[in-house]
Amino acid sequence: MNGPTMTKSFLRDDRGTMTIFSVFILMLILIVTGAAVDIMRHESVRASMQATLDHAVLAAADLDQQRPPETVVTDYLTKAGMGSTLADVRVTESMTHRTVMARSQTTLDTFFLRMSGFEQLNAHALSEAEENISYVEVSLVLDISGSMRWNTRMDRLKPAAGSFVETVLARDPNTTSINLIPYAGQVNPGPDVFDWLEAEPPTADADSTPPDATDYTPMWSQDISNIVVYFDTDDDGFHDRAHKIEGFPETGDPDFISNDVDHYLGAVWAHAVQIDDDLTWDDTLLGVSIKGGKSLTAFYAVEGNANGPAIDYGPAENTANGQDSEVNWGTLDIGALEAAYVAAKGGTGAVAVSIPSSCVEIPAAAFGETALPPEGTAQVPHFHYWPIDNTVMDWGWCPEDVTAIQYLANNATQLSNDIKNLRMHDGTGTHYGMKWAVSLLSPEARWLTDHLVELGLAPEAHYGLPRAWGAEGTQKFIVLMTDGQITDQWRPVDPTHLDNAIVELKDQSSDNRVKMTRRDDNLSAFYDQCDLAKANGVVVFTIAFEAPQGGRDEMRTCASSASHFFDVEGNEINEA
Repeated sequence: MNGPTMTKSFLRDDRGTMTIFSVFILMLILIVTGAAVDIMRHESVRASMQATLDHAVLAAADLDQQRPPETVVTDYLTKAGMGSTLADVRVTESMTHRTVMARSQTTLDTFFLRMSGFEQLNAHALSEAEENISYVEVSLVLDISGSMRWNTRMDRLKPAAGSFVETVLARDPNTTSINLIPYAGQVNPGPDVFDWLEAEPPTADADSTPPDATDYTPMWSQDISNIVVYFDTDDDGFHDRAHKIEGFPETGDPDFISNDVDHYLGAVWAHAVQIDDDLTWDDTLLGVSIKGGKSLTAFYAVEGNANGPAIDYGPAENTANGQDSEVNWGTLDIGALEAAYVAAKGGTGAVAVSIPSSCVEIPAAAFGETALPPEGTAQVPHFHYWPIDNTVMDWGWCPEDVTAIQYLANNATQLSNDIKNLRMHDGTGTHYGMKWAVSLLSPEARWLTDHLVELGLAPEAHYGLPRAWGAEGTQKFIVLMTDGQITDQWRPVDPTHLDNAIVELKDQSSDNRVKMTRRDDNLSAFYDQCDLAKANGVVVFTIAFEAPQGGRDEMRTCASSASHFFDVEGNEINEA
């Protein structure tokens, strides 16, 4: 058979054709089946990564989570054997909101797809979780003790705290409340709450009763800057109205009569009655405080005055903003006012004069519970223990009424102004600050806060607060800042001794001071309140601002976790 014939015969022969076709089909089946295996492996890994990542971001976004969100996500993937796959974690958060986004990726070597040119497959997972809180209740506790004057700490604290309240209240003032609690040696709940708690003012020692006298104020040794007169409108012995007169005439002024304020009291009284619709001639002029020169701002009783022009117990708020009016002396018609006074009064009566602040003693047993301080306890005496700096501090272990607690505040501008106007006082009673912070977040305080709302002393939107512990959609926070450590609690033996108003207790006779409670007892009371707060779901942030080691230890122990404690210096207070 010749060549062409053999070629034609081969082309016509179909034997073995199915074998070739079967080989191709088998190869295709192997490739498709192998690809399915690789793809199933890929999907299994991707699904496992996604499920682990979903659990991780949910746990990390929980606002009750005490560890950093990045750490939580990393731990979840590491324990699942996927730590190396984590590519990115991003966190956006505030006190009331947290969003956690995480991404992971890995590469798988293929077994079968490599025959098609795909040697690797990339597996990706992306997950995001978010938690928001509907209702937020905050107690902001600020140390205003005298040591805050060092290294401009108070100057640094005020804008930082102001920024904090503006940020928190920006979310929704109707569902966010802040209790501003300044504290020094004690905490002043304000005269209204003081009355409702029925605190008992200290009584005078019979041996210290001063002699009778006929005038009220001394001849001031320097030019007088301003005076404030205080009135009692409900006969309870405490001042309800206060009016300030600036620009007092000085030596050489044509209106100058004398540096003895007694010469002007009648005109000042008439001025107050004329401009104040809440004041009548039947109300009582308790006394006057005087500020001028380098002398200590001091209060002098008018009603109930028994010691002449010597200093008395009473408010000395010339440097604060707690007055109901302020006027310049030059705008007053002194002659007409004097005539009005003589026609209406012509003399004065006599009532008891109040101690100028409203702090209440808190018994040791009260630190074992979350309720408000019990009713019927004693009023904290008016005294100052450590040396005072009159330029930045006001007299008193108990802050004056203008530096009292602000309840359920939701006006950022007003609250920021309150913070700007804080004045320092004496002592470091952090356990008292923490006690009020916890109590004002407790549902047991609802009777008090509702009463404040009813009287217009707290926002109407916050009627019914505090909400129950653990209430759905509600988170309670305490933010506590101090630059020191808890101190002993000192008290004068004779709480009404006149020296307490002008001589630091440390510089008085040792017979007139007593250590009421030791630092160790106060520290234990503080920790009890910290533990109660955390046990009831309150998130506790603490800030040690240039504090000594003891103060740092106290703040670290009280905080909800290590990540809720901040040890800061200088401008770091803003970051904290």
